[in-house]
Amino acid sequence: MNYNQPATATPKNALKTTSIIHLALITGQVLFMIVAYITNKNIKYFDYKDSRDDVFFYIVPLMAIVCTVIGGFLFNQQLGKFHQQAAGTSKTLLEKLKVYQSASIVRYALLEGPSLFGIVCFLLTGNLFYLLISACLIITMISLRPSVNAAEAYLQLSYDETQQLL
Repeated sequence: MNYNQPATATPKNALKTTSIIHLALITGQVLFMIVAYITNKNIKYFDYKDSRDDVFFYIVPLMAIVCTVIGGFLFNQQLGKFHQQAAGTSKTLLEKLKVYQSASIVRYALLEGPSLFGIVCFLLTGNLFYLLISACLIITMISLRPSVNAAEAYLQLSYDETQQLL
């Protein structure tokens, strides 16, 4: 008996698991944002011009941009490396989806980190500018939702493999 994979390891379940992870990460960020907004005792204000004394004013947007770019780069690099290694060999759909899942989780983590940091900076300062940046990162993450079409495009799936996911 193979103990490495659960008995229910199917391509459909692998994609479903990735979707559940994605939803959980987004839900956690949104709930944290709501709780932070409600419980913040600081005066809430929106300032994106005169924050020269606030070091977070430079760090949060820079982190958001850098981590978004690095996340996309690492995602593409992992999938590219997999395609190079898989060239000439036949990989199962489940193996392909595991690579997609791990690459996606890295990408999501690199979006979630700056988002959570922005929410914490809002808690510390009361500046809604940081929540705006976090909201943009959450929207970006929502747009990267795993789906059959996304898996088909990124993994270059055949028609038969795509049909297994439907």
